[in-house]
Amino acid sequence: MRGKLGVLLGVVVFVTGVVAWSAPAMADSVTTLPSFNDPRNAMPQRPGHIIKQVRYGQSTTQDFTINANSAIHNALRFDAPAPCTNCWITDIVPSLVYMNDANNADGTVANLNNDMMMHHFVLINTARQDAVCPGGLQGQIGERFFASGNERSQMHLPGPFGYQNGSSTWVLITHVVNKGAVQKKVNIQITYQYRTAGGVDAKPLWLDIDGCQDSEYTTPVGYNDATVDWASTVNGRMIGISGHLHDVDITNAAPCVNHCPALGEGIAVSAELVGGSASQYYGPVPPNNSPPASLTGGTLCRSEGYYGTPWAGTNFRSHLDTMSQCGISSDLLPTRQPEAWPAGGEYPSTGVPFSTGQTIRLHSEYQNNNTVPQTDVMGIMMAWYTPQSPGYPRPKGATPIYASLVP
Repeated sequence: MRGKLGVLLGVVVFVTGVVAWSAPAMADSVTTLPSFNDPRNAMPQRPGHIIKQVRYGQSTTQDFTINANSAIHNALRFDAPAPCTNCWITDIVPSLVYMNDANNADGTVANLNNDMMMHHFVLINTARQDAVCPGGLQGQIGERFFASGNERSQMHLPGPFGYQNGSSTWVLITHVVNKGAVQKKVNIQITYQYRTAGGVDAKPLWLDIDGCQDSEYTTPVGYNDATVDWASTVNGRMIGISGHLHDVDITNAAPCVNHCPALGEGIAVSAELVGGSASQYYGPVPPNNSPPASLTGGTLCRSEGYYGTPWAGTNFRSHLDTMSQCGISSDLLPTRQPEAWPAGGEYPSTGVPFSTGQTIRLHSEYQNNNTVPQTDVMGIMMAWYTPQSPGYPRPKGATPIYASLVP
């Protein structure tokens, strides 16, 4: 079933399963941390920055409560607290944790090893306009600036860039799945790092294989390379991109508890600069799977899916645990998780340029060996760009200065 979001005549929240509302519990919380143990060992240690951890529930007082073998599908709330206002957010690290749960200790990471799946969540800033789909199903709500699935991709922008936020609350769309035999209570947990002065705004681009609809599409039986084009309306330099895919053996009619490679998998999402040089390639080197033959331009980023990596251990039951990213990663800690930030995905320090009118083509590749098409898959890339050269902000105005080169 494809979840639809409507905001013209009201808000429709799709819930699969029964949600318990009887006993209110503390859900939302905002906590300032002196330090943070990043599970991927990647988050930069940025002097003068502030780290806050926010837990988001179904509402300000109610945790996401999901009955056995059920899901909350695209729940929508408009009052999710932002970690800061008048700030530049430089780092975002997502997770899913148990809250007030009878079967798991408070704060325990929720994942497939204990029967929970963070299918996806999306953060939208209603104070800013979405650049790619301002009139789209989700884009009409505001600017989509971060999302993650169960692979729990992070966002780390190179200095001095950050996402400039002036809002006290955001919109949160959440899809969580309980694959266990008992009711579960969880929160989306996000750790933010930000600065309060001296930042330069980086801007997000939400690239979606489903265009401006609900981000879900159908992939047929066998191999498929689905594409969609976006004619850029902005000039800039890419400074970071990450991708999002699905397994095809975990949400179907006969899901695999542990990953079943024989049934196929999400392979990769790639952003192509149509007409660009074929010699331009950012992504894993060598790629685990060759890019599609139809990709003949420049590759702004190839984000591949990784399954059962040593980093993931048993937490993901060998399902999709990592999507590789591209970008300026010089600020990341040297101990960063290697599949997520492959050496071939490293951008030059000035970023990768693109221009208004150029076509960016998104490729979403799946190998579906099930006997029927898979109707609930995604192919998304979350890109970050700046209209300026990284590290050299252009002032809004400056007085000319003249100096003699000789006495």
